[in-house]
Amino acid sequence: MTRNHTADVTCKEKDTAVFMHIGMINPTGARSATKSMVRALKGKYCNAYYTTSDGPLDSQIRSLMIENGFIYKPASPFFKQLFENGTLSYEFPTLQQLWYHCKANRVRNVIYLQALGSHKAWSLRRQFTRRVLQGQVLYDGEIECKKLRGRWHCGPNPNESSCWEHYSGNFWRASCEHVNTLDDPSLSSTEFERAMHMGAGHGDSTVCSPKGPLGRYWAEAWITQGYVNREDKLKLPLVGIQGVGDANAVMRIIHFLFFKHNVHLLYPIDAIARLTGTTW
Repeated sequence: MTRNHTADVTCKEKDTAVFMHIGMINPTGARSATKSMVRALKGKYCNAYYTTSDGPLDSQIRSLMIENGFIYKPASPFFKQLFENGTLSYEFPTLQQLWYHCKANRVRNVIYLQALGSHKAWSLRRQFTRRVLQGQVLYDGEIECKKLRGRWHCGPNPNESSCWEHYSGNFWRASCEHVNTLDDPSLSSTEFERAMHMGAGHGDSTVCSPKGPLGRYWAEAWITQGYVNREDKLKLPLVGIQGVGDANAVMRIIHFLFFKHNVHLLYPIDAIARLTGTTW
């Protein structure tokens, strides 16, 4: 079931539900990222939800979301038990709630956003990347992606890897018709524990397992490769959002150089911020 933010709000996209993932590993970083995303979404979507993972829901975030009409979709007991046992689940709880929503509601499309950089709040580069990607999905995606029909997914930063195709950063739009062809974005407890404890990177994107990379990077591959039936006829091409969103030119240049040419102009600033405990 869906509900309006407030009685006097005119929804921007009545057939679209927004799902926001907030990781609670670093509550300070989560608050900062969440405020930015809420500002971008405020007053535009009547069907807006959020799910948290890897820590208790912060009271400040809860208040912020309630004030702005977001509905809390708690992670399933499966993921809560994983956390209590010492295994992080990253974006999977929110993806699962999005998956449940498409199966149970008549909403036609979904938007997926995440608090990118929240657990590394010292990284200004990550904050810039989040601002660029969320702007592309929310603003240009409304025009470019909504032109698609039937089964589709669409997002910025398309990555045509030989191992697994995905939208780098994991911000996207998709039709529920497509989401309903995907499997539950979770693994068994044993598989999760094995996948999430693969070392410092928590996943190896060079490993081509049947469902994409192991570890947390499977969250990025799910929307493009998470089919119940692995027949080739179900595979869809990546559709990249071409617009630049609403981020300023500096943010876009920093983002472009990092993702296209692996040039990290903000590395000295990020290194100092990490050493001094600075958050943005």
